[in-house]
Amino acid sequence: MTQENWISAPNKHIEEYLDYYFDGKKNFQYAVLLNGAWGSGKTWFVKKYLEKKEDQGKKICYVSLNGIAKTSMIDEAIFKSIHPILGSKGAKLAGQILKGTLKTTIKVDLDGDSKSDGSISGGIPKIELPDYLKINDNFILVFDDLERCELKKEEVLGYINYFVEQDNIKTLIVSNEDEIKDNDDYARKKEKLIGATFSYIEDQDVAITSILQEVGSEELRDILILNFELVANTFNQVGYKNLRSFKQTIFDFERFYKKEYFEWKDSFYPEIFEKILRAFLILSLENKKGIFHKQILNFIPDLDGKSNQKPVDKIAEAISGFKGDDAQKFKQKYQMNLNEFVFSKELWSQILNKNIITDALIETELYRAYFRLKEDYPIWLKLWHYLNLTDEEFFELVQQAKESIEKSELTNVTDILHTVSMLLYFKEKILFSFQSKTY
Repeated sequence: MTQENWISAPNKHIEEYLDYYFDGKKNFQYAVLLNGAWGSGKTWFVKKYLEKKEDQGKKICYVSLNGIAKTSMIDEAIFKSIHPILGSKGAKLAGQILKGTLKTTIKVDLDGDSKSDGSISGGIPKIELPDYLKINDNFILVFDDLERCELKKEEVLGYINYFVEQDNIKTLIVSNEDEIKDNDDYARKKEKLIGATFSYIEDQDVAITSILQEVGSEELRDILILNFELVANTFNQVGYKNLRSFKQTIFDFERFYKKEYFEWKDSFYPEIFEKILRAFLILSLENKKGIFHKQILNFIPDLDGKSNQKPVDKIAEAISGFKGDDAQKFKQKYQMNLNEFVFSKELWSQILNKNIITDALIETELYRAYFRLKEDYPIWLKLWHYLNLTDEEFFELVQQAKESIEKSELTNVTDILHTVSMLLYFKEKILFSFQSKTY
């Protein structure tokens, strides 16, 4: 395998061993354990690896142990994974109706050789899986989220051991052992079952790149990859290292995206695209964390009402748009005022909570917040709305205003008076400095 084909270069040793374990004809009679911290990307890695194995003709049974409270639930989860239609709610209901009045026999072919590997008789899906699982080297059994299983971990390992030892099924267990309380029983079961243990090395960049590559629109995919650093930095800044949620957010952005939103007079404005992209990532991921109260960018108000707050601090809060301790922590985390999220709270809530995308509303708010300033308005009028400007936009306009006075570019008396007045006002507010004699 060439280096370009590795799923994750830092973890290629894991991939090499799994190939050795799953592809060979040896009867190992032990399972492999892949250990990794929550959010490290180990599940993403495993699923990418299983996709490769499926392409090679392997039959995959992937089971999450998250929330499993009894072994019969594992039986059912395995059955659903192998036969999703038979394991569906509809099939289960049909099985209950037929139970006791009709004996059914469903032939099972697990290895794709067109020969029955057993049968399931009676109700669906209540079955004794070990009685009919007769599987060849084409079958891979994977148990994920061991630490989230509600059963005693040693009981789960004992259950899995039956598949490995009695049925010679090659099995991968995925876990975050830091969250498992070790005890003698668990240690003994683990020693008996696990023959090889690996620690997954976090490889976030390749995981993010892989997710971006799944975007269906070639145009958007190229833009996102071009903005990889912004995407990765924002993901890290949010601190919600859940690649499943990140992937959902990227797909939601793909659904939202229209090139026309970011065009003005036939020109595409990457700066406003980047603003919206960053805001979308922040708000979507923070929303999935549950930080907002009732709607996007709403926070639980302070109970004490901050009666001792200084007037100047109250004014600063009002100007920033973030009121309350939680809101201020959010503002400090991202160093963004409310206007820098571009859209109103109501529009963001409509997009992210209700999944409603209304072109007219989006275009209107983009115009008011950004493109309106691209109109041929005098500089002083653009500066009039300085609270809606980013620092970069503000200082650029101030520089233009200074130059228009210094170079005597203005001919309209009203424009001259307003421009000078705005510059003097900003100097008084110590927003920037200049030599007064220039004016």
